[in-house]
Amino acid sequence: MGCSCVSRYILITFALVFMCVGQQDRATLTGRVSDSSGASVKGVELKIESATTNAVYESRTNEEGLFTVPNLPAGAYRLAFRGSGFKTLIREQVVLNAAQVVRIDAQMQLGTLTESVDVTAETPLLQTDAPDVGTVLNHQKLTGLPLSFSGGRYAENFAYKLTPGVGGNNYESRINGSAAFSKAVVLDGADATIYIGGQFGESSPSLEAFEELKVQTSGMSAEFGRTGGGVFNFVMKSGANQMHGSAVGFLHNEWMDANSFVNNYYGRPRQRDRRNDWGGSLGGPVVLPGLYKGKDKTFFYLAYERYKESYAGGGSPTVTVPLDEFWNGNLSRLMTGTVLGQDAQGRNVNQGAIYDPASTRTVNGQVVRDVFAGNLIPQSRISGPAQKLGAIFRQHYSPTVKSADGQVPLLNNSFFPVSNQAGFTQNQFSVKLDHYLSAAHKLSGSFSYIDRPRTILDQGGVWDFNDPSGGPLSRARLQWVRSWYGRLAYDWTLSPSVLNHLQLGFNRQRNPSVSAHLGENGVAALGLTGLSKEFNYSEIQFGSNNYPANYPALGFQTNDFGAGQNFQVIDTVSWVRNRHTVRAGADWRRSYLRWRTDNGPAAINFSQAQTGLPGYTQTGNGFASMLLGEVASATVPTPTPTGSRFTNFALFLQDDFRATSRLTLNLGVRWDYQPLPVEQYNRLGNWNPGVVDPAWGLPGALEFASADRRTFAPNHYTDFSPRIGFAYQVNARTTVRGAYGIFYLARNGNGWSGVPWAQTAGFGQENRVSTTVDYQAAWNWNNPYPGVNRPLPQNASLANGSPGIWGIVSYDPNAGKNGYTQQWNLNIQRELGAGIVVDAGYVGSKSTGIQANELRRLNQLNPRFLALGDALGVTVSSQAELPASVAAAGGRYPFLDAGIRVPAYQTLLPYPQMLGTNEIKSADSPLGFSTYHALQVQVNKRYSGGLSFLWNYTFSKSIDNVRSAFGDTWGANSGRPLDYYNQRLDKSVSDADRSHVFKTAVQYELPFGRGRRFGKTLPAALDLLAGGWTLHYIGTYNSGWALGVSGSGTPNSNFATNRGYALNPGGLPLATGWDAGQLDMSRISQPNSANRYVNTPLFVNPTTLGRYQRGNTSYKLSQLRSPWEMSEDLAVQKGFRPVEAVRVQLRGEVLNAFNRTLWGTINVNTASPLFGQVTGTSDWFTPRKIQLGLRADW
Repeated sequence: MGCSCVSRYILITFALVFMCVGQQDRATLTGRVSDSSGASVKGVELKIESATTNAVYESRTNEEGLFTVPNLPAGAYRLAFRGSGFKTLIREQVVLNAAQVVRIDAQMQLGTLTESVDVTAETPLLQTDAPDVGTVLNHQKLTGLPLSFSGGRYAENFAYKLTPGVGGNNYESRINGSAAFSKAVVLDGADATIYIGGQFGESSPSLEAFEELKVQTSGMSAEFGRTGGGVFNFVMKSGANQMHGSAVGFLHNEWMDANSFVNNYYGRPRQRDRRNDWGGSLGGPVVLPGLYKGKDKTFFYLAYERYKESYAGGGSPTVTVPLDEFWNGNLSRLMTGTVLGQDAQGRNVNQGAIYDPASTRTVNGQVVRDVFAGNLIPQSRISGPAQKLGAIFRQHYSPTVKSADGQVPLLNNSFFPVSNQAGFTQNQFSVKLDHYLSAAHKLSGSFSYIDRPRTILDQGGVWDFNDPSGGPLSRARLQWVRSWYGRLAYDWTLSPSVLNHLQLGFNRQRNPSVSAHLGENGVAALGLTGLSKEFNYSEIQFGSNNYPANYPALGFQTNDFGAGQNFQVIDTVSWVRNRHTVRAGADWRRSYLRWRTDNGPAAINFSQAQTGLPGYTQTGNGFASMLLGEVASATVPTPTPTGSRFTNFALFLQDDFRATSRLTLNLGVRWDYQPLPVEQYNRLGNWNPGVVDPAWGLPGALEFASADRRTFAPNHYTDFSPRIGFAYQVNARTTVRGAYGIFYLARNGNGWSGVPWAQTAGFGQENRVSTTVDYQAAWNWNNPYPGVNRPLPQNASLANGSPGIWGIVSYDPNAGKNGYTQQWNLNIQRELGAGIVVDAGYVGSKSTGIQANELRRLNQLNPRFLALGDALGVTVSSQAELPASVAAAGGRYPFLDAGIRVPAYQTLLPYPQMLGTNEIKSADSPLGFSTYHALQVQVNKRYSGGLSFLWNYTFSKSIDNVRSAFGDTWGANSGRPLDYYNQRLDKSVSDADRSHVFKTAVQYELPFGRGRRFGKTLPAALDLLAGGWTLHYIGTYNSGWALGVSGSGTPNSNFATNRGYALNPGGLPLATGWDAGQLDMSRISQPNSANRYVNTPLFVNPTTLGRYQRGNTSYKLSQLRSPWEMSEDLAVQKGFRPVEAVRVQLRGEVLNAFNRTLWGTINVNTASPLFGQVTGTSDWFTPRKIQLGLRADW
């Protein structure tokens, strides 16, 4: 088979594999060619040859001796300048990074082309032609510096530890004050986010697959969009003519760790914590024996990594479960001698008494029941499903804790794992292929697959430590995330000055979250009838008013499934003309998110009311009701899937204009069109406050999507983003750079579930049974389940059906407006010599229109009504029952039929027919904002003499009214708003604000051993011990985060939150100056002054000043901050070469090397007796951990 046939075959294969799927990951080489007198030389041919693959890129200088070659893959190159009448100039080892502009000026010497001049000089350190700000983390840093592999090794974790202005973790991160979940992530030139903005942690390829990570934080060109703060730009490794690769392995065991301060104090052992990680990579030319040799033509690079962890241990007994004798009906230990009152027959009502529902009758107009004698339920009365449930429970979950008297205590008698993961395994596989058809045509493609099954314990419940899934009744859920990435890039050089770059991208992620016992047929195991048998155990709840404590739920109902996928096409044309390098392109993206929620078994709810005496909540017990089979309510999920569809389109134009030999102007503009997402079959409802409800005649009614009206707000077509920048070279060692740009935020999925939150009001159905009299049962589970599926009507009024599981969705009228960020920077860069560069700059940003759904609290009570006082709390069931003051203020009983009892304040709400504190859920509300100003100083030393380091300092202030751009409903921005009618109260210093941040990393190769400063002539045996040692260090030092103080909720109202009341501190310090030396662990959970961190006399709970007083403090207080965060990670590496081509490293890494403890848990609730005190350590810091590793590179 000839090479041309193979080339065509490879081209077709690439297309078939990746078509299911800008040049943001590429570099630009520019410069000027002159003669010895400094005059420009035109017509010089430039040959740029890859140092690893021999791939060739060509250019020619123009009339002014200038050249620019865009779209070069990151890597090392060899340059050859050839001009008539001059010697050929060779420049070796020019290293280019992603999204970088490198200037290489050349001076030609008179002579013949057959003569050559070799120049060996490293790539210039100064940034002379582009204004952007960021940090390049190359492969040496990614694989050399110490990195915790808890949860897997992730390259982006270095960005948080080493890049100025970047904070957070691989789930939630921020760049230069931007909202969380707003950064862009690029993998090999294409967008890598799937449906959660800025999220890459669960779908990242192996660290062994990456060539570099460039973190871009400001000043990006017009190719970059859909970001609120910056870009994480990942470049995968490519194969070369020489075979090269790696093998790596890490392990960790809890015996290598330090114990925590708290565990040591209480004499607790370290918890089990065992992890291992291993993998490797291999790259080279594609060789098909006897058929094809890919040297200089076709290359591959494979990477694979596997991670596994296991945790165990229950810590302290914190779970309360039923005693074994309870399952036999013996509830005698629940009843106390405390008399709560008397019933209609004059009999004492005892706390904890269990009443027989079969004895219910009316005496003198009051409901009475008889107590089971001795609180003993006869065995014959215990329901069949309860007997089967008891047998399973006692086999797996019998309480094991015993008191000093040998009895099992009623409370805290069982254990639950201290970790929220029972187990976790991750597999990461990737392959990259490069094929050079000719000097004018090049192909590159990659494929990645990431598999992450893990068992999560975040739902509470009970646990059997002998079962990896916690036993059949545990609430463990299996989250099995699987991600696929495909990339294909085609470069076509039309002429030395015109190049076209076509980039295709495909991302897909499946994210099911199901019971770990799915398919175990729990319905049959319990003997339930009338319910589907294809699922796991039904979820059994025991209610919330049980004496002396509530029991955890058994079983897990929810079985969710989500799948998102993205397609992206970017085409960029680059044109070099005179002093201009112009790039014009289009960026099209299409995203899909399919979501199915609550596709599981029944949720069966018991309550104390069925076995209690009406009016006495400390009688009866949900567990006793379960024994009798008396169900309070039950629901069978009837999910309606949703299919979200997102479309995005952008056009961009960028002109990098070399105005003079010292000044480059970077001018660009981008237009983004991001319409509102739609549902695949238009299954959407919207509660519109501007429409009159036909049933009540009040403002606010449902409207429904259709083929003619797929969204509920107008889309916007005017999202233009100018980009202006400059780079000025003051002299050979100094540059000044600056930029201003607007970046529109990406419109991603609303939370995890689409458009929005998987709510389909008017399109779903329900299957529910419930009682109309609270002390009566809705159903006895000895009998078949009586519920049936009932379609919810598509009715504009809410009078005839439930709107949704989380409330009704209301789209903001401005939902179609996309948020945007303005960024600016002004930097001075100075080369000091010895490979050291200092970069100091002012960086700022201002974001407007961030999604902040919780701030649009439409149905909040207007604070002016608080003057009505206790009248607001009077319960009414008709207009006639309203207190006169409430009626005079405009109160209106909204319901068609009297009988629904509501507090009087409900009648004063803007939409009084909407029951519930959070019944109206706002969607796509662009009410959020943020501002950020910072001085950022970086000092970087390129590797030489065995030493490299980077150091940076940030002095900043960040202000906002929203934490996250996630757009979810689970409290991402909790604590806001204080008052919907005065949203200025929610502006405060950000909870991510750190006034001072120091970050540093050092790599130092000790000067001992053969060929080094000390021991140059050591014998080989001694060199094996003394030589090849390298030290690595990462240090992070941050001033504390701002704290806020909370207060008691305002009674008889529906405010989202309340805050503390400041008593005019008048410049007094809000903190006491506490340090860890004052800590009194013996009183950590008691009121005391030794542990007081907050100057508590300056704050009070607002309700102590008046029952309806509201707080007056900001969300966060800049003057009140947590302690400094300080952490050091160290690594010692011993390297040796068993053969010349292979380098092996033995590694020992120590994380939190000095075992620092951060006492960052501070009680800030003014209503708590522990207000202002240090109560524990911060979750962000773990005790010192040691991990061992072995690495080989060849």
